[in-house]
Amino acid sequence: MQTELILYVGKCQNEYGTAEGIYYKDVCDAAGLSFQGFYNCKKSLEEKGIISCTKKSYFDYDITILDNSFAGKENYGRGYISLHLNLFETEEFKELKAGAKLMAMWLLREWLIYKSKSGKMSYQILKDTFLKKFTELFGVAARTVRSYLGMLKPFLHVYLEDRTNR
Repeated sequence: MQTELILYVGKCQNEYGTAEGIYYKDVCDAAGLSFQGFYNCKKSLEEKGIISCTKKSYFDYDITILDNSFAGKENYGRGYISLHLNLFETEEFKELKAGAKLMAMWLLREWLIYKSKSGKMSYQILKDTFLKKFTELFGVAARTVRSYLGMLKPFLHVYLEDRTNR
């Protein structure tokens, strides 16, 4: 459910990574959270250093996704994923596990960066590098990473292939 909160805030954020005037009931309706679920997710994401929140009124918050500013030269070209893509609105995507959702967003970002620099429509990464990245990032086994990747088949054309000498 934390990813649902991040996706909701991401759709509303400005170029500095801040979404102003977030009404908790709107988030609950959009993300399928209970009121307590909203507060639990918000607290957990704050404790993990992913977001910061400022209470603006009795009901509204300004929520900033930390390290997600796209303003300034230092962030130009680092990759931006529009959360208004149809992919993120489908029930199938919403039902994915959090790790699979995060993996999809990472892959989209990497592909967009690569595409903007090379003009190519595909992105390649070594299987071992990919597995190592996500086992460390998520703190899970390679088998779990593979299962997340399998969940993404309806959305992305992704496969793992051993590098062989040709």
